[in-house]
Amino acid sequence: MRAKRKKHIPVVLTINEVQQIIYYMNGIYKLMLQLLYGCGLRLNELLNLRIKDIDFGFDNVYIFDSKSQKDRVVPLPQKIKEDLKIHIKEIRKIHQDDLLKGFGKIMRFHVLASTFIFHHRGGKTFIHKIRFLRIDLLVGWIFYYS
Repeated sequence: MRAKRKKHIPVVLTINEVQQIIYYMNGIYKLMLQLLYGCGLRLNELLNLRIKDIDFGFDNVYIFDSKSQKDRVVPLPQKIKEDLKIHIKEIRKIHQDDLLKGFGKIMRFHVLASTFIFHHRGGKTFIHKIRFLRIDLLVGWIFYYS
């Protein structure tokens, strides 16, 4: 005999509630929330989104290796298109400045079981803003924390 599975009722926000939440957000967090809601992205898909995955010509966002290792295409909301272009322009400027300073490696910072694990991301430019960097003189690496 097996235990019965509990049925969980999903919590769904109304359109008005979502608009209020987005209204009170600002900066990159507002843009991230607009992308999550407007494109129907999962959180991991948003965090792995790269500049090359956004097609402003066809107004599409390409999601690679999402749930079940499937790729998909979602429409880019027109309301956030200009804000996203401005943000990408700022990130490209930061990236170019870093390249001029000799910082070419991007490391992502993850916390797993109270241990710091560093993943080399192959020099890819991600959309989220880099918060600060740490130069590890013992190892000779430059770590970017996002």
